[in-house]
Amino acid sequence: MLPEGNEMVNNTYEAKKTMKAMGSGYTKIHVCINDCILYRKEYKDSIVCPTCGKSRWKVDENTKRMYENIPAKVMWYFPIIPRLKRLFQAKSTAKDLLWHATSSKKPGVLRHPSDSPAWQAVDNKFPEIANDPRNLRLGISTDGVDVNRGNRNYSVWPVLSVIYNLPPWLCMKRKFIMLSVLISGTPGNDIDVFLDPLIDDLELLFEEGVETYDAYAQEKFILRVVVLWTINDYPALGTLCGCPYSGFHGCVVCRKETHCCRLPFSAKQCFAGHRRYLPYSYPFRKQTKAFNGKEEWGTTANPMTEEEIFNEVKYVKNKWGKGFKDKESGILETYTGRGGDTVKRKRKTSKEGDSSNSRHKEPTYWKKFNIWYRRLRYWRYNCVQHCINFMHIEKNVAESIVGTLLNVPGKTRKMD
Repeated sequence: MLPEGNEMVNNTYEAKKTMKAMGSGYTKIHVCINDCILYRKEYKDSIVCPTCGKSRWKVDENTKRMYENIPAKVMWYFPIIPRLKRLFQAKSTAKDLLWHATSSKKPGVLRHPSDSPAWQAVDNKFPEIANDPRNLRLGISTDGVDVNRGNRNYSVWPVLSVIYNLPPWLCMKRKFIMLSVLISGTPGNDIDVFLDPLIDDLELLFEEGVETYDAYAQEKFILRVVVLWTINDYPALGTLCGCPYSGFHGCVVCRKETHCCRLPFSAKQCFAGHRRYLPYSYPFRKQTKAFNGKEEWGTTANPMTEEEIFNEVKYVKNKWGKGFKDKESGILETYTGRGGDTVKRKRKTSKEGDSSNSRHKEPTYWKKFNIWYRRLRYWRYNCVQHCINFMHIEKNVAESIVGTLLNVPGKTRKMD
């Protein structure tokens, strides 16, 4: 069945050993049951979470019996450095990774991420990255995936890495999209805890780099890596960057100026104020009966710059884990709970004055000082930090509208 000289392994264990020797293994990391910490680094030998006091090991809820050496929760980290180094060991792949620098460019034409202002901004700010075209630019993508686990649904969050040095026809090929982290359950605002191993490697790859052999040039060089942006749907954007993505402040651009009103009879929220984006002399601005009974002469909100965002989030005091009432900002929001029921919750106000800068007294809009700003020195200079996957969103919106109009069981989204 196989070509001469090739042998098939006898079992899964031997296959895993072979994959690990090639740098394709994974590390299983124990996690606090409340997502407070990872049991690594200074907590490697701990058996109790220092934040919430829960046991590291599985505990039977009925008998209170503790099963030692059986972790209550785990995550899987697939080290990214060996796999990035292995890309340059194939001569053809190492050549493809130079395509963004060797291919001809047309002024004013955006055909590849290397033509974007975000790519150029990193090159201008960090010449040590721009000097060698073999330095990699990555995109990070994550979202929840529902899987069946017995008679109930179960969610996992994969974190994927995309390599943008490759030509457009190879960027999105499956073999060049790397699974970096696999999170059990829904992490929510505590996703930064799970991203810590990946950020450790990304920080090392940017600050110091790693020695790598280039089979195409037949020489060794120092490989450095930059993350240009993340790609996700709208809820995942709020999870990663730490801003509200639903409720009265649900627009990440308008923020506290979001035009949101409550519909009294259906007890639902409605987002209005779209006429602000029309030209100032447009007739729709004067019409009242066709809209909310008022004329609209407001102007659009200006998106915050990267430095403005950093100057706000750096005062937020992080507190990880489930069950802490005072860890997030004072924002009233509505979200969909289990079983499709709409749940309303008012979060306690976390003062920016609680941080090192005591002059800030206003409630913070942000939920956390996210790990991208805290750990990656170049993140504040990225022109586009988080990208929305419009294809995913358009599919969900269209599917919800059709399901609601046709009253398809399980596909109606009247609560949204």
